[in-house]
Amino acid sequence: MKKGNLSFFAICLSYFIFTTSCEYKTKTVDNTIGFDSIQVDESYHIHGQTSEPGCNIKINFLFPDSTKSTDNLLKTFVVKTYGEPFNNMGPHEATKEFINRYMENFKNFTTITENSEYKEDENIYVDETGYSYYIQLKNNILYNKNNFISFTVESLSYEGGAHSSKSIYGFVYNLTTDKLLQQNDFAGDKYMSSISTILAEKIAEENGIKEIKELENLGYNSLEEIKPNNNFTLDDQGITYYFNENEIAGTMVGISRVFIPYEELNIYTQKDSPISVFTSH
Repeated sequence: MKKGNLSFFAICLSYFIFTTSCEYKTKTVDNTIGFDSIQVDESYHIHGQTSEPGCNIKINFLFPDSTKSTDNLLKTFVVKTYGEPFNNMGPHEATKEFINRYMENFKNFTTITENSEYKEDENIYVDETGYSYYIQLKNNILYNKNNFISFTVESLSYEGGAHSSKSIYGFVYNLTTDKLLQQNDFAGDKYMSSISTILAEKIAEENGIKEIKELENLGYNSLEEIKPNNNFTLDDQGITYYFNENEIAGTMVGISRVFIPYEELNIYTQKDSPISVFTSH
């Protein structure tokens, strides 16, 4: 082999070693926690007549198997799905109570409206779509490995008006600490400012825009409002942030999902943070 070819080969080999050594490799270990589910599809109609407006509630609730989860983990799933008022209830009790409260609120609202002095006709409420309410509530398990459980809670509801309401909230449970992971647990120097820029750039890229300032022309608010909001999930590839309607943009824009790979997060996270299993080389 000629000396020139040998040098070229050596350069290529060193480049290969350098590039492969900087790949992010995570040793994936499945958690032992499984999940049970509760599914609901219930309706109530005014005067018991299906031809009249009513309310409908659909629930698909996944929750940790109680035999392998801590009380705090189970409680977290209940509270983040149904809300703080249900923090002392188990999954089945909380689901039943959530349904009862939703139905009762609808019944009370229709009773008040029927007795309103502004009613012009005995059956005026029959033709008003504002009385047809619904809610669809579900959670999804996105990641269940390496002592983390990453999940979302999604809600779609309508209670009158021109538009329905959508929301998605992401959570990451750290089985090692037995509590929810917060972005402050791993945010390092310049995390907020640097990730804010990355978020804006990725939203712009998703919309085919080269200059992030042009986002405001698409219905996004001031760029200062695009920043890490602690509403996120993770997997072994990176972190996904969620921005709900009217949070960083108008209703017409909807929900924004922004994925940031660990390669771009690494220099802004703490070296020995809970997520270092993902961000270390």
